[in-house]
Amino acid sequence: MIDALELDMAHIQAEMACIDVLLQRQVRRWQKAGQDPADAFRGLHATGMDVAGLLARPLGFNWGEMVDLDETEERAFAGAAATAIDRAEELVDVAEQEGHTLRLCRLAGRFGLSRFDFDMFLICLAPALDLRYERLYGFLQDDVTRRRPQVSLVLDLLCEPGPDRWRAMAHLAGSPPLFRHRLVQRDSDGGSNRTPLLGQALRVDPAVEAWLHGQFAPAAEIQPFAVLQPAPSTGP
Repeated sequence: MIDALELDMAHIQAEMACIDVLLQRQVRRWQKAGQDPADAFRGLHATGMDVAGLLARPLGFNWGEMVDLDETEERAFAGAAATAIDRAEELVDVAEQEGHTLRLCRLAGRFGLSRFDFDMFLICLAPALDLRYERLYGFLQDDVTRRRPQVSLVLDLLCEPGPDRWRAMAHLAGSPPLFRHRLVQRDSDGGSNRTPLLGQALRVDPAVEAWLHGQFAPAAEIQPFAVLQPAPSTGP
């Protein structure tokens, strides 16, 4: 029998590989648009050329959407994405054969996450798994100090400009399950929601992170008053 926690970790890694392809494609497009990932002061200064470029960008576009990749590159990214998806689905099948429900699948099912919500959760989870994502996010958010994904980055990675992006914004402005069930926290100025939606930084709740690693504990503010008990048996 395969260790359940090992299966969970392998599945998380496979799903993160899908997010990696999105990031790799976006970084490549930004580079083709002339953006420099080696700029240590990115987002902390603006030249006249930067300002002119910002003014020329259509509403709701990022730098990467100003250019197109060639067919060879697009095929390579599509192939990498398909391979990552196949691997994740294969692990779901293996887990089912072992009688185990993977933690990410349990989370998505229990809280009714759509594929958009699920991918958004993974984007927010990534910096808790590997700090390299902090640098990638800083680059793709045009500011080296922005190390957590903002709502705008989620939309850039998961949506095309236009109606698709506007529908996703409306979804996030409402009460999506990630926010309603506090799976993902939003950081705003002054501890309120005064920061505009697009600028709100996102992170997965620490208790959820711990549960995914098999080390669940209640949130710190309720831990002195909470007792973790096993679920009652549902058998005859």
